Amino acid sequence: MELNNVVTGLVWLLLGVSGAAWLWAGGRAAQAIWPLSQASFTWRYSWRRLGWLPLAALVALLALYQFLARTQADPIFTQPRLIESLVPLLAAGHAAFLFSPEDEPALELTLTLPRPLTWLLAERLALLLGGYGALALAGSLLAAGLSGEALEVGLLRWSAPLVFLTAVALCVTLIGRQAALSVGVVGLLWFGLIYAGEGLVARWPFTWPLHLYLQPGAAHYALNRAWLVLGGAGLLLLALTYLVRDPERLLLGGRGASVRSRR
Repeated sequence: MELNNVVTGLVWLLLGVSGAAWLWAGGRAAQAIWPLSQASFTWRYSWRRLGWLPLAALVALLALYQFLARTQADPIFTQPRLIESLVPLLAAGHAAFLFSPEDEPALELTLTLPRPLTWLLAERLALLLGGYGALALAGSLLAAGLSGEALEVGLLRWSAPLVFLTAVALCVTLIGRQAALSVGVVGLLWFGLIYAGEGLVARWPFTWPLHLYLQPGAAHYALNRAWLVLGGAGLLLLALTYLVRDPERLLLGGRGASVRSRR
C-alpha cells in the first residue's frame, strides 16, 4: 500500500513537470512552425494520404458488434466497452501508416520544401484524431442512450487509450521506419492490457498508471486518464519535433549515420 502511495505521488509530480514542459515545448514549436505555415495548408492532400477506408471499416465493425452485442460473450466487445475496445486499436493501426519513411512517396522532394515536415505530420495527425474522435463521440452518444452510462464517463473510456496508442504507433514507425513493426507493437500492447490489465493491477496495485483500460470506479481512475493523455501528448510532441529533426536519417535510415561518419 505504501508503494502505491509513492507511485501516486510520483505520478502527480510527473504530471505537473511534464505538463509544464509540454506547454513550453509546444509553444516553442508553434513559434517556429506558424510563420511558415501561412497559406501552406495541404488538407486535401493529407486527407488523400490518410484515406477513408479505415474509418469506413471502423463504422462497419462498430455496427456489426452493436448488432451482435446481445449474444457477445466477450465483455470487452459489449456495451459500454465497445467504443474503447475498437476505436483506439484501429486508430493506432492507422497512425502506424501516417508517415512511414520507407513508404512515403516523393520523400526527397518533401524534405526539400521550405515548410517543416512537422507541419505535414501535424495535419495528418489532426485529421486522424479528428476523424476517429468524431466517430467515437457519436458512438458514445449512442452508447449513453443504450446503456445509461454518463456521456463523460464514456468519453474518458476511449480518449486516453486513443491518444496514447496513436502516439506509440507514430513514434515506433518513425524510429523503426517500418509501419508493420508499429502495428505489431500496438497490437501486443492492446491485447496484453485489455485482457490482462485488470489482473496486473489486482496483483500489483502500483501498476495502475500503466493500465490503458482501467475501468470507471477504480482507484485513481481520473489520475490514470490524465496521466495517459498527457503522456500520449508528450510522445506526439516527441514524434512531431525530435524524431523528424534529421532529414538525412529520414531519407537514408541507418545509412545516414554511416555517411556522416565517413565525412
